[in-house]
Amino acid sequence: SGKLADKYGVRPVYGLGAILYFLGTLLASFAKEFWQVIVTQGFITGMGLGFIYWPGVTVVPMWFSKRRGLATGIAVFGSGIGQLVTGVVLDTLLSNYGTQRALQVLAGYSGVVLLVAFFLLKRREPLKSDAG
Repeated sequence: SGKLADKYGVRPVYGLGAILYFLGTLLASFAKEFWQVIVTQGFITGMGLGFIYWPGVTVVPMWFSKRRGLATGIAVFGSGIGQLVTGVVLDTLLSNYGTQRALQVLAGYSGVVLLVAFFLLKRREPLKSDAG
């Protein structure tokens, strides 16, 4: 996703990732067979996370002239904490509502968070194709 973000910008790549993550999680809630879970959660959601992670992490150092490493470390740490919290929340949802409803709630919650992040995500440095 790094090359795509360099070519097209971070927002389109992140947006594609957010859509894939949302759809993969939502579609997984309707899976009736194991192979459907593999396709939705493993492939679609996994691709979405790949497209989300790189633009989100690489934009952070653009906004800092000092302590870029610390800023990037905090961004990466935040990503890990987010996944940890998501796991705990999903476990609670699974216990209380079952698989289908839990994944639907996760898709909705994630969709809102990813949409907010999409509008906050901005490159500081212009794309090379924009500069010349």
